[in-house]
Amino acid sequence: MSYRLPGVVQPDDRPGPPPGPAFTLGSLWYDEAVRGVAIQILVLLGVFATVAWMIANVVANFAILDKTFGFDFLWLPANYDINQTLIEYTNRDTHLRAAAVGLINTGLVAFLGIIVATVLGFLVGIFRLSENWLVSRLAYCYVEFTRNTPVLLLILLWHGIFINTLPHPRQAMTIGGATFLTNRGFYVPKPVFESGFEWVTLALTAAIVGAGLGESVALLTDGRFSGATRGMMAGHVAPEAARGGPIAIVRDGDSILFDERNRKLQLEVSDTEIESRLAAWRAPEPRFASGV
Repeated sequence: MSYRLPGVVQPDDRPGPPPGPAFTLGSLWYDEAVRGVAIQILVLLGVFATVAWMIANVVANFAILDKTFGFDFLWLPANYDINQTLIEYTNRDTHLRAAAVGLINTGLVAFLGIIVATVLGFLVGIFRLSENWLVSRLAYCYVEFTRNTPVLLLILLWHGIFINTLPHPRQAMTIGGATFLTNRGFYVPKPVFESGFEWVTLALTAAIVGAGLGESVALLTDGRFSGATRGMMAGHVAPEAARGGPIAIVRDGDSILFDERNRKLQLEVSDTEIESRLAAWRAPEPRFASGV
């Protein structure tokens, strides 16, 4: 038996918490964590949709041009020249080899750029500490200009300056009548060994012997020799090279055997490699089409 006292609130009669708002999908947007995840998902979907549209567009255009989507073109002839090459290359080589030439040239530029940047940074640092007011100020302005400017912007700036200020190749700036500066590059003459080169050879051999290297250094050249030549030397190699002899396919890093006792000059690479190089070798075009 229980008793309820009048005027006294029993525990079961106390009011509970007020009911919360009803759950809706719109209420999720006001949750910061849920909203952050939702935005990232939408952005990713947009990126994927854009990439898919671009790929579909490329495939459709290739189909219109009757082209296939793949990398078979890498084994087709490039049919364009590259002025500066560190490995053998002609316009009859493949696009893949042209790409390799481009990568090697890029590596060379990067390597030289690291050296130049190191030397330049060292010199600018010294100039910045100079007691000469003008030198110190110039170094300060250079540092402030380059430090706060993105590298890509500097590249585009200098590229634009060279392209728009230097002349077209047909109106090239010449230095001494032999060196040319254009908006496509800086061109210097290629040495051609003509009459009188034997004096250069003589000077080189004299330097080798004078340095005490006559017994350990051999000279292979197209030049002619005089009676003063000393040491292990081989000259007049152009005829064999022009006719496709082994001397025509020598590459940097190859070893050449000078056998004085047996009077033999031999390229120290495998027969298979020689055959492969000779198969890819092409005779140079003669500089003169007529005459004696």
